[in-house]
Amino acid sequence: MSLRLTEQIIKSLCGKIAYDKGASYVRAGKVAITHCDPGQSVFEAEIREKGGDRVTLKLGPDRQVDAACTCPALPSYNQYCKHIAAVLLQIRELQRTESPLTRSSEGGEEPEEAGDTAGDFELASGLLGLFSDQPQRPAVNRYILDTRQALEVEFTCKAVPYGNRQHMFGMELRTGPKRLYAVQKLRPFLDGISRGDAVVVSRNFTYDPELHRFGREDGAVIQRLIEMLQGETLFREASGMQRMLGDRMLLIPPAAWEKLLPALMEAPAVKLEQNGLVSDGIGMSDEPLPLRFELDREDDGDYRMDVQGLAPMIAMEPYGLVLSEGKLVKLQEGSFRRLAELKRMFEASRKDRIRISPEQMEPFLDKVVPGLMKLGSVRMSQDLSERMMRRPLNARLYLDRVRDRSLAGLEFQYGDIVINPLEEGGPRRGEGRILVREREREAQILELMEQCPFVRTESGYLMDDEEAEYEFLYHVIPKLEKLLKVYATSAVKVRLHTGFTPPKVSVDVDERTDWLEVRFDIDGIPESAVRGLIKSLEEKRRYHRLPNGALMPLETTEFQELIRFMNEVGIRQGDLQGHSFAFR
Repeated sequence: MSLRLTEQIIKSLCGKIAYDKGASYVRAGKVAITHCDPGQSVFEAEIREKGGDRVTLKLGPDRQVDAACTCPALPSYNQYCKHIAAVLLQIRELQRTESPLTRSSEGGEEPEEAGDTAGDFELASGLLGLFSDQPQRPAVNRYILDTRQALEVEFTCKAVPYGNRQHMFGMELRTGPKRLYAVQKLRPFLDGISRGDAVVVSRNFTYDPELHRFGREDGAVIQRLIEMLQGETLFREASGMQRMLGDRMLLIPPAAWEKLLPALMEAPAVKLEQNGLVSDGIGMSDEPLPLRFELDREDDGDYRMDVQGLAPMIAMEPYGLVLSEGKLVKLQEGSFRRLAELKRMFEASRKDRIRISPEQMEPFLDKVVPGLMKLGSVRMSQDLSERMMRRPLNARLYLDRVRDRSLAGLEFQYGDIVINPLEEGGPRRGEGRILVREREREAQILELMEQCPFVRTESGYLMDDEEAEYEFLYHVIPKLEKLLKVYATSAVKVRLHTGFTPPKVSVDVDERTDWLEVRFDIDGIPESAVRGLIKSLEEKRRYHRLPNGALMPLETTEFQELIRFMNEVGIRQGDLQGHSFAFR
């Protein structure tokens, strides 16, 4: 009678490590019995994974097992490999189910035909693997009790240069049970983890999901990297870069970085490398950039600006981040774009100082310095400070209406200096001083004026379109009033009908005819104008022009309710008699 296999027998023949790995093969359904001879207890099997190792095995009495495997084995190792352990465990499962394929013939019974039994045995083996399949262990430990060995992980993020002074984030990883080993092939390592396979990290360490686990925070980072690879979309330049960098580093696209960063901030061992300097931890900083601009006057009458702290900074343009002194800083889009361009300009010139002519100094202080103040600190010499003039912006908008045309004029006033923004380069009072203007607020005002189809003249705006005039008076003016003062003539003030009470709808019964009578009343609107108003509502116009030329807005909540009532009742302008109508 052939040997009845037990857990103790298989462990004594193969060892615990090979036993555990063999058990994972069985659970994953990777063991296939390709031939068997129950009478002689001879089996042939294949391990269906990369390499496709084949096992030949014979069971005998008294714990005798003769087995051979096609995998390379160490001559000094006197125990069977994990593939043989997997086949023994598969046979043990079949013995426990009392499969006739594992019984030798006894009492003169004829064994089944070998050709038939081999096919049935392989089918039964496959079914056992299919229905005993266990879910692969994830990178993160999700078990309440997990006896696997916890691995330490160290992530290193680097700013990798590419293209025309561009940079991308690259990731390297080291891991191990006690000593950390550099992962030489990061992409295959992550692929193996996602499939639940063992992966060789170095000559001295192999990651095995049956034996090892990652901590929750480290596992979250690894899971984000795996998701990135599964939906990977890199730039063309980055794809070429990846090949040049080799397998040890993995480039992180901007879309993946947004999901990866929160996990990195929670991980216990993360390093950030910048220009060869390594700092512990990674996170966003709200501190000002260590950037200084110093303006002074030269002896020959020219000016100079010294820049300090710009060279070590790295503008991570694809990510909208600045890497400075081992910290990540997020700037507003406009400021970031200027910083990146400023860095390119100074790197191209290979200087950290520029000369400014006296003719350039005033527009430089007016337009450049306010932007530099948003990037870092600006220090000026006493001579320049005395010439600088800072006054609050007093913006005004003047409106008039002449011959059915709307006229508008803008004025920006700083102290006693008055500026017409449409008169570029025109003369103004106070030319001996350097004026610091509120450029952002000025730009917001000009942008709102450009939203309407005004015709720009030499010193103002002109409009003769009624639709555009209504849009400007009803929608744009309230926005402008938050930024400036509006001065309008009486001709403009009466152009937009405001201050009216909401429309009223009254329903009564005509005692003479027993018909319902619906009446519309709007204070300030004569009865003769109601019919035209109802027509404008039917045409879904945004406003109604009254007989006196005033524009009445129809976009209010009250008029929208009136439109809904008319639609439900079925009122049409042709049904009106005066400002009422009757129906049965």
